[in-house]
Amino acid sequence: MFTKLTALALLALCSTPAGAGMIEATLQVSAQVVNNCAVIVPSAVILPEYDGTQVRSGVELQLRCTKGAAPIVSLGSSMAAIGGARALAGPDGRQLAYRIYSDPDYNLPWNSVRELRADGLRPASYTLYWAIPSGQTVSPGKYAGNLDVSVDPETGTAKHYTIRVSVRVQ
Repeated sequence: MFTKLTALALLALCSTPAGAGMIEATLQVSAQVVNNCAVIVPSAVILPEYDGTQVRSGVELQLRCTKGAAPIVSLGSSMAAIGGARALAGPDGRQLAYRIYSDPDYNLPWNSVRELRADGLRPASYTLYWAIPSGQTVSPGKYAGNLDVSVDPETGTAKHYTIRVSVRVQ
């Protein structure tokens, strides 16, 4: 309330009385558009139950970026790495290896992907193709970890998003 009264008092003191001379001037206005992306990333991914046979699944990310931006989407590691694969931590300190691919044929490991120039209107969709290789001998229980997804809209400063990943082992 005090702020409103103060603003009204200042306005009354600074207002121009009727009939007083007015000066016209041109006001220069400018704006700078900085590349940016609105990102939709799931906060958690629960993979299908692992029973020693291969598990595959997909998760979608969406980006809507400033017109002309060509963002880079990168994935960090999670928990620990086993022979180049990412790993989830489980009971007794055991690890369950998994990989993420950028193609539905599971041939191209995801390192980073650069989007074509954005149009500023349509969101770009990316699917992360998850694979847990068969034949891993691990204890039953829940295995979990975090995956860091970073999006750099060509500014040199990436925004980071965390996906909590989990799977139950029989």
